Parts: sequence; structure tokens; C-alpha cells
Amino acid sequence: MSHRWPIGLGVVVGLFLVAAGSALADVKLPAILADHMVLQQGADIHLWGWADPGERIAVAFADQKAETAADENGRWAVHLQPMKAGGPFDLVVQGRNTVTLADVLVGEVWVCSGQSNMESPVGYAANAAAEIAAATYPSLRLFTVEKRAADEPLDSTSGQWVECRPKTVAGFSAVAYFFGRDLVKARGAPVGLIVSTWGGTSIEAWMSRVTFQSAPGRPASLYNGMIAPILPYRIRGVLWYQGESNVDRPDEYLDLFSALISGWRADWGQGDFPFLFVQLANYLPGGVEPPDSHWASLREVQRRTLAIPRTAMAVAIDLGEADNIHPKNKQDVGRRLALAARAVAYGEPIEYSGPIVQSAVLEGGRVRLSFDHVGSGLVARGDKLIGFAVAGDDGTFVWADARIDGDSVLVWSDAVPKPRAVRYAWADNPDASLYNREGLPASPFHVEVRAPALFDPTLAVWLHAAWMLLAVAVGTVAGYLGLVRATQREALRVPGRFNLRLHKWTGIAFYAMLYLGILGGFSMVQFFFGGADPVGFWLWHKRLAILIGLIYVPAAWLGLDLLRRPAGPARARPIAHLVLNFTACTLIAAQIALALLKIRGVF
Repeated sequence: MSHRWPIGLGVVVGLFLVAAGSALADVKLPAILADHMVLQQGADIHLWGWADPGERIAVAFADQKAETAADENGRWAVHLQPMKAGGPFDLVVQGRNTVTLADVLVGEVWVCSGQSNMESPVGYAANAAAEIAAATYPSLRLFTVEKRAADEPLDSTSGQWVECRPKTVAGFSAVAYFFGRDLVKARGAPVGLIVSTWGGTSIEAWMSRVTFQSAPGRPASLYNGMIAPILPYRIRGVLWYQGESNVDRPDEYLDLFSALISGWRADWGQGDFPFLFVQLANYLPGGVEPPDSHWASLREVQRRTLAIPRTAMAVAIDLGEADNIHPKNKQDVGRRLALAARAVAYGEPIEYSGPIVQSAVLEGGRVRLSFDHVGSGLVARGDKLIGFAVAGDDGTFVWADARIDGDSVLVWSDAVPKPRAVRYAWADNPDASLYNREGLPASPFHVEVRAPALFDPTLAVWLHAAWMLLAVAVGTVAGYLGLVRATQREALRVPGRFNLRLHKWTGIAFYAMLYLGILGGFSMVQFFFGGADPVGFWLWHKRLAILIGLIYVPAAWLGLDLLRRPAGPARARPIAHLVLNFTACTLIAAQIALALLKIRGVF
């Protein structure tokens, strides 16, 4: 018995089979590689996608071409040479089919991530109607990653690149847009913004499982669904606005945030790219007495994160609203992030931060606070400085008086004769009054008070250097006298015409001075990198003295013996002595350089 397909059904099946075969052969690109995208200038251009296993792929972009083949899993990738900002260009990917991406720019690419304050759209920002109407920036391109949580890392996402225009910007991240707008104006290059946000999320969700080791919920779910798919895309840096969902656990946040930064940098494989973040804004009602505050504690952790290289923080302590966790002034947040990017990422010589406390030193009954980022000077907003509190041995904080004294601030309270700690703007919604003349607010802080230094650090460094140089000079004389004597004995076969006793005692003096100098050098390093009292510059530390002595005394004894008995190949001994001097000079130079860099805040 024969069976006959209906003609209509046969046509449908045939078309389905043709379409299915064509789909299997199609070259595919991830959503992040699309029309209107911006590729990072100055970095290798990483392009990737999928095709049939073994399928040959050819890529052409601007004046570059590259070829590869899909691996056994059907994935392919090519790397093109770095390019300067420019465009638009077409990007053509050809396998069994051809994919053409139009209107591709080369410029600056930033990933913007976090929770609701990064997600909050331009349409919700202050003066929204006017901002949207003016948002025509063809060289600013926007991409929003689809919200998606996943248990395992995904290799693609959904979304599309669009030009920044009034109809595309209203629902886009306000912080990201205002940042990008200012960057386009300042740098003149195209800017691409990739927004990957989800309101109400904790930092743990944005960390990879490899990075994340402990805390509750679904760790890595948003990293897997919203960061992993864009990881191969080359970027300039990251903007981060998050912390509200971790405010009840501030003690954990420093480790978590530090791990997230290092983890993202490692996963992107682009080195220590700039990581710029927003400190939590003021929120909730203010208090009468100096309070303990989880919000203040988390801001303090964020401030301490600045110890990580190539990070910067936009202070927002003056931009919040007591009754709104999503303050509308996102313009200044974006502007402050753009200032940070211009300085940290692009090296512009501008002031990009408000004052950041560096030290608190006791002066009588007052505390002198020193700051980085004073700009052209410190100023008080309002009639006088407010928001400062001090605590004594009992740890109870009371409000304090404060005044600006040059580039520092003096703080005191008659109720606390010996302050042990100082706080500024330490509350959920504090009074913030300290700024620099560039209009940027000081970060809130908690800082322990230390005793005044007995020596000026820079002077102590130079005194130590002078001592070591004097030791080298004495040793050089000893070595020179020994070399003269050796030359006379070997070449002229006559006794040397110099005081052998002087030769001996200059050698002894050299080794003694060098020993003391080494002890002083270790004390200096301990002070600058370990926080010991500066008087340690000149104190002998018993354990250290014993340790150095076990190595040093035999070497010194041998050296003195060689100076005393220049027999055999006599020239070699004083020459070795001079080599020792050269080594000491190198040690001195390294110690001076490290100490001065520490004083100037490089470390």
C-alpha cells in the first residue's frame, strides 16, 4: 500500500527542512555585538560568536581582516588590532552566511552596574522633561542588559545598542546617562554605556561563585545572568552604585566589595581597569545626638575601599533626600563620576574628589585632621563647620567644634580633653559642611587619633640618609687606603706611605656605622609601613638587632680581617670593600625613595 503526502504538507515540510539546515549553518553573534555599538579604543578588539563546528569565519572591520574556524562546540573568536576613536564603520562577519553590523563606532566603553539607584531612569530624575528633550548625542550609545538570574554563567544576553536621543534615553539609567553625557563633552570621543542593574539586589548576587566564598541568598545569580555574557567585551572601566541592600551588614562589605572588584578585573582580563563607585547618599531623618549608624558604617567601608589601586569614589552625602531612597539629583552623581573618570582613567590634571581624611593627630586637647583632595582649599558650607564629633577613652561621641586651619581642620570639645577618635557626618542623614573650593563635599569618616610625631617624617628620612651616606664615605676612605697599600705592595714592592692605624680604624668605623644605619633603616620601614612610633627610627629593637647581628658580625669580622692583613691577591679585598659601599648606596637610595613616596601618599 503506498502513501502520498498532501502537496501542501510536503511543501511546508520541505521549507522547514531547508530553513532548519540554513539555521544550523548561520553565523551568529551575541546581542552585545550589534548595530550602533561602540568598541573600546586602544584595546584589542575581541569579537566572538557561534557557527557550525569547523566552519571558517572571516571578519572585516575598517581596514582590518581576520580569519578563524569554529571549535568543536561551534564557538569562534577573533582579535583585531587596537584602533583610535572614530567611525562609523561597518563590521562584516562571513561564514556560510554574512552578517553586517552598521554604524559601529570606536571610543570609550563603560559598564554601569549595581542596584536601584544605578537603575533609576532619566525619566525619574530631577528636571526630567528638559533633560530628555535635550538628550541628542549621536556619539553616545546605550545598551541595557536584560534582567536575568542564572545558576550557571550564560554566554549571551538580550538587548540592543541605540543612539542617545530623547525617545531612547527616558528609560535609561540616569546616573549612566549623565556620566556619559559629561564624558562625551569633555573627551570628544564616542562613548558606549552598558547598563547591567537590578534594584534591591545585594552585592553577593553580582559576584562569581569563584570569587564568592560565604552570606545568604543566591550568590552569583546576577553575575551569571548579566555580567558573564558581556565579559569578553573590551571596556575602559566600571561604574558601581550599590550598597543599600547590604547596609545592615556593613562589617562584611569591605571584604565583599574588594573581592568583587578584584574578581571582575581578573575575569575581564584587562588588568586593573578603573573602578569608580558612588558612596551611599544621605537618607532617613536626622538625629539630635551623635548616633551609631549602619548607613554611616557602610559609607566608611566604601571610603576604605579607596585603598585599592585605580578606584575612585563619588561622594553623594549632600545629594540625598530624607524620605526618598532614590534621590532625584542624579546629575551631580554622574558629573562627579565623570570627573573621577577624567582623572583616574584619562590622566587629566583636575581635582575629582572632595576632601578624604588621611590622619588625625593630637595637638594638646585638639585634633588636627589632614586631608587628600583639598583642591584649591577647604571651605565650609554655611556659617561654620558642623557635623564633627569626638570620643575619649570611654568611646562615647559628643558633638565637637571645628575650624579650618589652612589645608587641615582642627577639632575639639571641652567635654573630651583627650580625644581618641573623630567622626564627621556620621549618621543616616548627617549635616555635611566641609567642601573643597571646587564644590566637592568631604567624605564622611571615622578615624582614630594618634599621638603627635616626635620627628617630622621627611626630616627623619633625610637624617637617616645623611647618616648612611657618611658611613659610606668613611668606608670609601678605608677601601681607598687599602687599595693604595695593595697597589704599592704588589706593583712597587715597597711599604705604603700612609697610616695603617688610620686604615684599620676607618674600616671599623664604617662597619659600625653601617650596622647602626641598617637598624635605622629597618626601623624606618617598620614605621612607614607598619605604623610604629617614629621614635623607632633611633631605637634599637632587640630581636632585630640579634637577627642582624647573627649575619652581620661574622661578615664584619671577616671584612676587618681582610683590611688588617692584605696578603695574597691584595687588590681584590679593598675592591670588594668598595663594592660593599656601592651596595650600601643602592640600599640608601631605595629606602629614601620608598619613604618619600609613602610620605606623599603614593602607598
